Amino acid sequence: MLFAGNFTLPVMKNLLTAFLFSPLLLSVRAAVAQAPAARGGSARLTISNPVSIPLFASINKVPQLVSAEDSLDRRIFARNRVRTVTVVRQIDGFGPDTSEHFELDRRGNKIRIDQAHGGQSRLQRFDKHSRQVELVLTAVPSFPVSTRIVYDAQTKVNTSYLTVQNSAPVLWQQAQEYRRGDTTVTEAIFNPIPGLKANETHRLLSLMYPTGGDTLRLESIGYNQSDEPVDFSAIYIISRHGKTIENGHINYSQPQAGALAKPVVPAAVLRLSRQQRGRCIPDTRNEYDQRGQLIQSISLFEPRRAERQAQPGAGSLMTVSDSPFSSFTTRYTRLPDGRVKRQEQLLQVQPGKTVDERLLRPIYTEYEYGANGLLLRKTDNRSYNQLNVYEVKYTYY
Repeated sequence: MLFAGNFTLPVMKNLLTAFLFSPLLLSVRAAVAQAPAARGGSARLTISNPVSIPLFASINKVPQLVSAEDSLDRRIFARNRVRTVTVVRQIDGFGPDTSEHFELDRRGNKIRIDQAHGGQSRLQRFDKHSRQVELVLTAVPSFPVSTRIVYDAQTKVNTSYLTVQNSAPVLWQQAQEYRRGDTTVTEAIFNPIPGLKANETHRLLSLMYPTGGDTLRLESIGYNQSDEPVDFSAIYIISRHGKTIENGHINYSQPQAGALAKPVVPAAVLRLSRQQRGRCIPDTRNEYDQRGQLIQSISLFEPRRAERQAQPGAGSLMTVSDSPFSSFTTRYTRLPDGRVKRQEQLLQVQPGKTVDERLLRPIYTEYEYGANGLLLRKTDNRSYNQLNVYEVKYTYY
């Protein structure tokens, strides 16, 4: 095993970034629901933590590392002096439809990323070393909340501000990163926002440390205003040669004879995590070629069982399965320099489950590049009755 001793801080950061694949910054849109407006009144926004988002993803951080694909793209953009990139699809009877658009600085960094059809734009600022130091998610009419995250490299503090509708920006969160022995600690403080109903978590503590060999553990503990634990989660990351091979979550339960384990409150789970190792449940497995390039990623859908009351007030519990699918596989065919030539995605079904056969059809995207390395077009079969062809347009400095 490569990492026989303690992980160094750069290695730990790289592994966590690889585990996330794409930065899991909390776009407040994912954590804020807009309630219907009362008659004659205004709509009210409420914040909550969706159960589908890992607890540690509630910490807003400007990503300091880029993926291998983004790093390659940046070099190609800079070499060709690209200023803007626009991906356009021609739709019969409707004309061109822009699916992607972004602006670049002279070093190939994406300084503005616009979503199609009026979604939030993403504004990014980089220092002279091409390290990202600021991220802004703009407000849009359908979601009048903008987020600004600023990273201070000297103090290693990420500071987040929210702007709700036409109000002034308000400090929402500060996240401080520091070392404690072989553990990387990130502590985030959430501040109340006028007009928003916050969740119970006031302070979030994230602890990442090696557990032996090539495995990292990431614990996240949420505390309320009284500093009592109100949320807890733990994940693991297995790596080799700096590449994430497997990651997943760690499950704790209180076994009960003759019955399913009942859900336990976060404080109890936290105590259990100090008494037992827990059960490691894989979420993703990755494969790489001899050059270290990702060629396959499998997302596993554990047949978890959710417990709920059979009837309101009844004492018995019934179980329901989360999903009919067992896994979601993405395969990559790459050119020698690492660019993706073909990407194929496929769903697998749980034994005994049935789904619409169209959902099991492999979905692929093929990419064509010019001699200068720039993407010219991409083609996919996501539409059932035709291929989608996207042309890529560039402007230059």
